[in-house]
Amino acid sequence: MQQQAAQGAAVRTAEANVEQASLNLGFTKVRSLVTGIAGRAMTQVGNLVSQSTALTTISQVNPIKVYFSISEQEYLGLSGRVKAGGKADLLSSGNAIPLQLTLGNGSTYPYKGQIVFVDRQVNSQTGTIQIAGSFPNPENLLRPGQFGRIKAETDVRHDALLIPQRAVNELQGSYQVAVVGSGNIVQIRSVALGPQLGSNLIITSGINPNERVVTEGVSRLKDGMRVSPQTTTAAARVTQQSPEGQ
Repeated sequence: MQQQAAQGAAVRTAEANVEQASLNLGFTKVRSLVTGIAGRAMTQVGNLVSQSTALTTISQVNPIKVYFSISEQEYLGLSGRVKAGGKADLLSSGNAIPLQLTLGNGSTYPYKGQIVFVDRQVNSQTGTIQIAGSFPNPENLLRPGQFGRIKAETDVRHDALLIPQRAVNELQGSYQVAVVGSGNIVQIRSVALGPQLGSNLIITSGINPNERVVTEGVSRLKDGMRVSPQTTTAAARVTQQSPEGQ
């Protein structure tokens, strides 16, 4: 009986030693808490390591966050749009305002993003607020530190009146446009500008649709001058897209 008890104790001791050895072996394996891409190794085989030793850096890239800043006016415009759609704020808007990413080589990223973070305050020095968008990144194309431009549809204006930017002359903080009226007589008018769309400007007041505006040599014209105009045409989209950021 004593011999059997001794043998049983020896077996249990051996099993405990195996379990301890397995536990010690597990301490030699380091696993990341997140799924991502590992950077270069900061230690090599044979180096002495401790609990504070950094082995490498792991970046979670799918999905990946893109940080950018927008102006206070753009922020208010976005907030007003999502509230009009029945959402409380930008964070709860979900995919109501899809984000488009343009990469550094000018190509458009094929996946749409959405807003996942809005900073708590507006930067008093720049008048901007930081926003983060989340983009799917299944092919790991996007990497930390890359530069891109973000576009979001902030406003849709129907029947907007656009003219080329070169047709507008700025004078002491006001904006003027030369309109060719009946008899080819020039009228210099003050106009109120809306957002810029590419090379065109939205005009909110000052001129009417189908009026002719001068696009070349505006600064040389005076009110009441007679001109010999040559007609040109230009097509423009009326969907404002902004903001742009990194």
